[in-house]
Amino acid sequence: DVDWEVVADDDSSLTVQDRPGFLGITVAAPRSDVAETRVALLLREAVGDFVLLTRVEFDPQADRHIAGLVIEGDDQRRISFGLVALSGPRGSFRGIIPVVDEPATLDLDRTVLAYEESQVVLRIQRVRDAFELSYSRDGETFTRVGTATTNLSDAVRVGVGAATREDCTRDCSQIVPAEFD
Repeated sequence: DVDWEVVADDDSSLTVQDRPGFLGITVAAPRSDVAETRVALLLREAVGDFVLLTRVEFDPQADRHIAGLVIEGDDQRRISFGLVALSGPRGSFRGIIPVVDEPATLDLDRTVLAYEESQVVLRIQRVRDAFELSYSRDGETFTRVGTATTNLSDAVRVGVGAATREDCTRDCSQIVPAEFD
């Protein structure tokens, strides 16, 4: 008996897919000429030390699309860890990244982790104020990405989610679909 909370912007949705055991999350890009972040999250409370783990199926194609694990403190600060697509003046990137709200220390084993596959198992393990981030292709052998250290309260909300940050004209139909096992 776990109480889950849905946090979603107007055009976003969380659905139980036709595939048993999967949760589908779709985030619609904002219809605006101004860059705006849209999110859809499924969160529940966790207290103390824990391990958060999920398999993500996600094929990010456009700039600033991300799907993965989320930890949120009572002050709305988040640690996110997931598959992402980014682009900028120096080119495009697709991979696994952590996103940590300030104030926090992020000690990464690798600063860039390119990852071209559309399926990955993500894990965040909390021990006091340290959050170890790792991933696996097979769900058995995990590779450590790094550790985020922050002073989030003992009780946090944890779960899965997807987000986009885009400027999208009225003709834009870009969505961010992700599935979680």
